[in-house]
Amino acid sequence: MKVYDLKNVGKCFVCGNIDRNIDRFIQSVTSNLSNYIKTEHPKEIERQERLKKRAGMGLGMYVPNGNGRGYANGSLSNSFKNMKKGMSGYGYNDSVIIVSGNCGIGNKSIDYYKKMFGSLDKILANNNCYILFVRGNNDNPSIFNDCQIDFEHVKTVPDYSVVMLKYFNCLCIGGSVSIDKEWKLSQEEQFGKKLYWDGEEPFFNKAELDEILKKYKIGCVVSSTCPSFVFPGTNAYNKSKWIKDNSSIKTVFSNERKIMDKIYDKIIDVDTKPYVWIYGRFKQHNHTKTNDIIFDSLASYQFEDVLELISSYFGIDVSKKLGDNTFALDSFIADEERNKIRMPRFHHNEEEPMDEDERLDEDLEGDLPEENEQVNEEAAPRVGRAVNHAAILERAVDEIQAATTVQYDHWHADNENRQYEMRFEMPQYFINNGRVEMVRNNG
Repeated sequence: MKVYDLKNVGKCFVCGNIDRNIDRFIQSVTSNLSNYIKTEHPKEIERQERLKKRAGMGLGMYVPNGNGRGYANGSLSNSFKNMKKGMSGYGYNDSVIIVSGNCGIGNKSIDYYKKMFGSLDKILANNNCYILFVRGNNDNPSIFNDCQIDFEHVKTVPDYSVVMLKYFNCLCIGGSVSIDKEWKLSQEEQFGKKLYWDGEEPFFNKAELDEILKKYKIGCVVSSTCPSFVFPGTNAYNKSKWIKDNSSIKTVFSNERKIMDKIYDKIIDVDTKPYVWIYGRFKQHNHTKTNDIIFDSLASYQFEDVLELISSYFGIDVSKKLGDNTFALDSFIADEERNKIRMPRFHHNEEEPMDEDERLDEDLEGDLPEENEQVNEEAAPRVGRAVNHAAILERAVDEIQAATTVQYDHWHADNENRQYEMRFEMPQYFINNGRVEMVRNNG
């Protein structure tokens, strides 16, 4: 477990998949720092003017693609729009930016990266900005596991790192598999560089998670991939060329998501759980609310303001919370939110203490005394606690199913015009020994 104490920073952004194009990512960040003005080379200015003329003639405009080069006829590509949105919409001074994988760190020598990030570190230091890279399936795991990039303001962080920010703690878990593994291995000699590394998949470390969850309250999880029960469904890539050509890849891809399921189950099995879980592996933007956690899939180059996301969904006024880097669960939810159906946090058994809302639920459903009824003082502390826990859990399941139905309707409305099919698998729940559990698809 690696801990980064950045409690002097309030803002936190998570960036989606950058498609191994670090240069474009750095440009998108530095162009939005107040204490940095880049002087363009005269030839670069001339090139930009030439491309603008080309776009004005309807011949297409320069946009970045996976290789950093490309043209889109008539309009900007989606990835470029997301990057421009991040550049123009936010100021990255006094902030932490976490990149959720596919950074492309490892294709070149470590000296190359140290030289590039060493120059960037000086720029970021003048703006109190930090960049943390989480590994994906196009990154050399050893550079992250061994913290080989470790400047004051630019770091490659190992899995199960905790970033302590002003208002919340963030847990970073990297790793995802290459569904094009065979192609990468076949092309390494032609490209003259490494394209695939063993150990790229995520891994479950129970001991490390136990230690983290015992010491820290996690408000946000940032990972490359995500659990199997959120967007996109595990069958979403059945029509992918790679899976069609090699059916064993589907099993590897499914196992990746099951590992994240185990991490999720462990994270929520504590007194508090994160507000938001952000990942960028799938290059598509989607919000899914499951068990009172916002699962946020980011598009390429999309910058997500974590504080704004938490505030908008949970009604938390960050400006009123000072001096403590963890939000108090439910205590800052706006009054109007209390009148809405909120998905419960399933953490308590009969031996664990209950929060205020749970006690209120039991008081309302317990056997309360009549107005003039005499109550035995010794029995008084137990009055109102005789409640049918199974009934409460069944009601919770009904709320979850109702909420997920609404989520599916929204998802279907947003995606009905898509040109391809995608199976969106909704989670199913049942009650087992007094706890709400999710039906797992082990197929």
